[in-house]
Amino acid sequence: MPVILSDDQSAALIAVLAALRGPSREASLAGAAGTGKTTLMREVLAQWGGGVLLLAPTGKAARRLTEVTGCDAQTVHSALYGSVEEQRDERGRERLAFGERKGLVAGLVVVDEASMVSAALAADLRAACRAGGTPLLWVGDHEQLPPVEGERGVDLDNATAVLSVVHRQALESPVLDLATHVREGKGAAFARWTDDAGDCSRTTITSVDTAVAWAEEAPAERILLTWTNRIRAQANRLTRERRGLPARGLAAGERIVVTFNQHALGVMNGETFRVTRVEPCADLTDALERTVVWAWIEGMARPILLCPEAFDAQLAPGTSERAHNRAIWEPIWRTERADILPLMARAGWGWEDLKAWRNRVKGRAVQATYAYCLTAHKAQGSQYPEVGFVSCPSLRGYEDRDFTRRLFYTGITRAERRFRAFTLTAP
Repeated sequence: MPVILSDDQSAALIAVLAALRGPSREASLAGAAGTGKTTLMREVLAQWGGGVLLLAPTGKAARRLTEVTGCDAQTVHSALYGSVEEQRDERGRERLAFGERKGLVAGLVVVDEASMVSAALAADLRAACRAGGTPLLWVGDHEQLPPVEGERGVDLDNATAVLSVVHRQALESPVLDLATHVREGKGAAFARWTDDAGDCSRTTITSVDTAVAWAEEAPAERILLTWTNRIRAQANRLTRERRGLPARGLAAGERIVVTFNQHALGVMNGETFRVTRVEPCADLTDALERTVVWAWIEGMARPILLCPEAFDAQLAPGTSERAHNRAIWEPIWRTERADILPLMARAGWGWEDLKAWRNRVKGRAVQATYAYCLTAHKAQGSQYPEVGFVSCPSLRGYEDRDFTRRLFYTGITRAERRFRAFTLTAP
């Protein structure tokens, strides 16, 4: 069936195709939720024909791009770089260091969720496309949050084409109507708030446990989002207490979120999974003197290695989440005999055993944490049937009002059907 485009979509399509075929060979398409970015992107793909390479900044965004287009998509990093390694800068902070750029051979490169692409990554992708004479199209929501680190690499506020009309069919959804009000700075004027069972509801709470209780009424459908890691960790802890689970551990049926890319497995930072089975890993538990488990997750045939003791860890000042997790596995990588022999003795390993377990850790260990509550940043690129957003006093008092507006907007647009706002009054 032919796609019928609105006037602004038709004008945007003409502008985008002209820019892609022009001297710069680059175009950007921006639009808020409900304006039809995905529809227009599909039309660009249809008119361009074959040879299109679809990319997204994270694995979860790439999977969603595959779902909405019906075409295979991959991450920008996997398409662009030969390797990804970790290094420390002059302040001791961890940064990703990328290997030599690959050549991008395609008739057109399309990058979705472009608001999440950093300046450095955008520069490398542009250089690769220019070297190959490949047209490049960025697609994103200019109202969403910028990357966690660094400046946004694509100026979506001044895009080649900006879709500004939220279509009537979209506004029939109270959730998208609320998102539009918040995006336009008119959140106080939203008049479609309903009771607890409605599409958009709100309540004032004095304890995060109230929000947790709401989410636990339909755990397969609902997720909590917030701003701070403190609230996120508190909500995760309370959820597990309600379920009678120990403070540190992992059980079948739990939901986890990946907190750092594991390229060997193709799982990316921010992706969430349900655990289907858990078994102790006695060898690594003995060797590291920390509980390590094998965990089977949905969508993956082979198990992964996890250390639940690192989940929602209380980090020492100046210690990153990644550094804390690496320190857990570091003992098996030591090279001095005086350091490694006691570990081998505890585990009952010979040298071939040590080599085998190092390979398993390298290929199967995943950094993760509980995923009953996520930060809005971590939820970007994903959607859930129902979202509860916990607004804390520190967020409402934050001086950067444009940031808070974008944060609320990002949280609201993660909800497919229902959104519930929890205003937390206690710190």
